[in-house]
Amino acid sequence: EVVGGKAGRGLEQEMAAMMMMDGGYVTQAAVRVDALLWRCCPTNADAAVLLSWRGMLHQQAGDLRGAKRDFARALRQMPSFHEAHYNLGCVLLHENQWSKAAEEFSDYLKHVPLSPLALLNRGVAFANIGKKAEALADTDAALALYPGLPNALYNRAVLLGTAADKGARGKTGGRGGDAA
Repeated sequence: EVVGGKAGRGLEQEMAAMMMMDGGYVTQAAVRVDALLWRCCPTNADAAVLLSWRGMLHQQAGDLRGAKRDFARALRQMPSFHEAHYNLGCVLLHENQWSKAAEEFSDYLKHVPLSPLALLNRGVAFANIGKKAEALADTDAALALYPGLPNALYNRAVLLGTAADKGARGKTGGRGGDAA
């Protein structure tokens, strides 16, 4: 890559967007990512990464519809892009689309089988579609990988029927760990 050439400018734009995102300037970062998408994506993989990144910006801004659209577009560009599967699963959890969320987390777990957050989140999805045994297995696997995983012990207690306030948390009381 030549620093002053087209690739160098794209890298500069990407770095600027990352700094804006880290600084909490989500909208400005999204504008930079949009510019990169239209100018600097020679491959489907490049486009998928930028679409997924823009999806995370949408998610951070509370625009779940935009996030879902971008994660889905990223997966059309590169179906094996496992981070997009995870992030789409998180959005689907927020939308209570349990079956679809479970599918996305399953796709992610094919590539990253030892992800405690993906296991926890798939467990929440499974619990909400009535797959208690699978939900408990995923929750236990998440706890085996990360014994102090936030929400996992509570979810396990709800699944076993031992949580005191399980009725106050919705259908299953399950809470995921969807920090994308």
